[in-house]
Amino acid sequence: MLTGIVLLTAAVTVFFTIRYQDEVIHLFISEANKHIRTPVEVKQVDFSMFRHFPDVTISLKDVEMDESFEASNRKLLRAGFVRFTFSLWDIIHKNYRVQDIQVEKGALLIRYDANGDPNYRILSGEGGSKKTFFNLENIVLKEMQLHYEYDRTGVMIDAFTPLSALDVRNTEDRLLLDLKGQFNMGYVKVKGKSYLSKKTVKIGTAIEYIPGEKRTRFKEGSLDIDQGLFTVTGEVVSANKTLHLDVKGKNTTFNTLLSLLPAAYSRPYRSYKTKGKVYFEAVLDGRYDVSHGLNLEVSFGSENASFYHPGIRKGLEKVRFKGKFLNGSKNRRETFELHLDNFSCELDGRTVTGDLLLRDFADYYLKFNVEGLIDIRSLLDIFPNKLIRSAYGRVNVNLTGQGRLADLNIPQRRNRFNADGEIDLENVSFMLHGERLPFNEFNGSFIFNKYDLAISDFTGRVGSSDFELNGFFKHVNSWLFSKSKKISMDADLHSEFLDFDELLKSNFASRDTTGQKEKKYRFRISPDLRIRFNCTVSKVKFRRFTGRDIRGDLRINDRLATFDNIRFSALGGKVQLGGSVSNKDDNRVEVITDARLEGIAIDSLFYVFNNFNQNWIVDRNLRGQITASLNTYLRFNKYMKLDTRSLIADIHATVSNGELIGFEPAQRLSPFIESETLSHLKFSQMQNDIRIKDQTVFIPEMDVRTNVSDITISGTHTFDQRIDYHLAVPLMLFLNERKKKRFDENAVDGGKLLLSIKGTASDYKVAYDTKALARSLKNEISDEGKEWRELLKKKGAEETDSVAKPALEEEEYFDFEEDDKGD
Repeated sequence: MLTGIVLLTAAVTVFFTIRYQDEVIHLFISEANKHIRTPVEVKQVDFSMFRHFPDVTISLKDVEMDESFEASNRKLLRAGFVRFTFSLWDIIHKNYRVQDIQVEKGALLIRYDANGDPNYRILSGEGGSKKTFFNLENIVLKEMQLHYEYDRTGVMIDAFTPLSALDVRNTEDRLLLDLKGQFNMGYVKVKGKSYLSKKTVKIGTAIEYIPGEKRTRFKEGSLDIDQGLFTVTGEVVSANKTLHLDVKGKNTTFNTLLSLLPAAYSRPYRSYKTKGKVYFEAVLDGRYDVSHGLNLEVSFGSENASFYHPGIRKGLEKVRFKGKFLNGSKNRRETFELHLDNFSCELDGRTVTGDLLLRDFADYYLKFNVEGLIDIRSLLDIFPNKLIRSAYGRVNVNLTGQGRLADLNIPQRRNRFNADGEIDLENVSFMLHGERLPFNEFNGSFIFNKYDLAISDFTGRVGSSDFELNGFFKHVNSWLFSKSKKISMDADLHSEFLDFDELLKSNFASRDTTGQKEKKYRFRISPDLRIRFNCTVSKVKFRRFTGRDIRGDLRINDRLATFDNIRFSALGGKVQLGGSVSNKDDNRVEVITDARLEGIAIDSLFYVFNNFNQNWIVDRNLRGQITASLNTYLRFNKYMKLDTRSLIADIHATVSNGELIGFEPAQRLSPFIESETLSHLKFSQMQNDIRIKDQTVFIPEMDVRTNVSDITISGTHTFDQRIDYHLAVPLMLFLNERKKKRFDENAVDGGKLLLSIKGTASDYKVAYDTKALARSLKNEISDEGKEWRELLKKKGAEETDSVAKPALEEEEYFDFEEDDKGD
């Protein structure tokens, strides 16, 4: 029996296929050409009664259809198959009506141009048989890529639907639509910002369309996003372009709400998990044409929810808040408002509360308050920071503030933004990523008073350095809440120990202080600093320098640091100085000092300054104490390497209890001076005014009373170690009978033997200075000649009866040539 029915059905199907196939295909193509006014390409047309028996199916294979915009080369539709279904009974009665359409394996583009015209106006609405028309009851999309663009609003949607269907039911005055399907969202973009990226959205909604009123009602609508359900009800009236939609969240979580945000905002929190429910409601109302804006009001909040990272067991517990977003009557950024009221949560059993108001998104107005005791380690466990590697301690916050953020960037309006309250640090310690120095035991109070900050007993350690700070931080709100990072501070700084070798090589001192793979540090004064410090430091270490009991005032402004009345003990004595350090050029550091040294150990001075980058005379050759006043100008590069060409110094120095030990040039005087003490010269005191300029040290003539004898010294010493020294040594005291016969009488001046030391620090020659003697005699004779000429002129005037004496001409009687043998 069953077999007979099957055979009969097959026979009937074959008969009708043979009987009506060509007629139906021909009629369908004919009617399609009359109704569709955009080009359509089809590779193959098939007729089947088996696919949806007893209905008849026409299948179009490899379909491409142009969109309705003129001169456009974009396609409205590309599909592997488009299937149209007809009722077999209608075909028998010659009454052809398309009931169902199924589109498979392709892409559908829906877009509106800048004038609001759509690209799917493909039907001409003219011609055609009255027996053939579209009476759609079901539209199915299967494995289709969907793309939507609206140029005027900047909205773009890209999604893939594995299967979605629209059921259509017609009544006398309305159309009932039932849409169900799954959409794998690529993105929803609104003016460049992406929403719902890579989310799966399930849609189920019942829509009622009343053609006479051009009214679309969403009677029962639902959106399933990340297991959060949203219901949509309301209506859209295209006649006057108005709408009213209500969206409510059911079983929603924080993750559900995050999925609604742009990816840039939600990405940092996607890995977090939540417990407990949050609520979400939105009302969209108004006219949606260009000249009007829709009113949007979004309400959200939570009761007893939790927020935690899956990698740890702790999180924010008992999270409660009420939030609201309003776009305002004008639907512009100027009327946007965000409220976050009665926020509270628990972290490690401690409660944190607060409120937030953000208004006018074109010119942000901020009002906030926050209060609570926060454990920093727990907070970083929940919200890791890419700059902080680890942290401990607690922060007690009680802070309020209000004002426009833009005011913080305008000096005349900064006072309009006020903050009040206090932040207390309790044993806060932390390590930064890429930083080897630890920050330990930070304690202190930060008291906000309108736009200023009072710092009270702020102490801590950075590496081996420590500090205690008290003072005022001007316009701190500008630094905290705006792009401006200007720091204006007036404070007292005390430290027991500062190790600048550590501090200047660290990354935190300045992001461009040190390179990633280099040990040298870069000196830079930030243009954002305006600081006055009254400093007292017990001990400072910098390279070879160690200073103690440092006191004085430091001011920094406009990349210029000035220091006044700085006093400290170092190098066995005391130092008092003032001056400035300028870094107005990024690649240059200029230093001007006015200093007074008292009792400084000269060997320590040479050692600390690395023997001033020369080896002619070094710290092991020297003993004694120097007392001096000096004015200097120095220029360094950004790595604090001295430009020796820039150095200018005027030094008035006195050296007491001096010793010259193992100084080779002194020992090489032995051919001229008979003494066993040349290897260890001693002198009680030496004074001179020394000038340094053009990479040369100029030493005026000075007398030095040594344990050997009185010696007169003068000369120059260049930075490239070229030397030219001149000595005058008492003659008879040091020459024995044997050396008396050998010494050059041409190098004797008034009982003193004249010597020169010339060459380089590594290759020099000690010789008789006959050239200096010639210059001395020439100067003496020149002076005597002048005296004789004046005398003779006077005598000639007085003795008119006498015979006039001829005038003495120096050039005529005394003609000395300079001896170059010493050169």
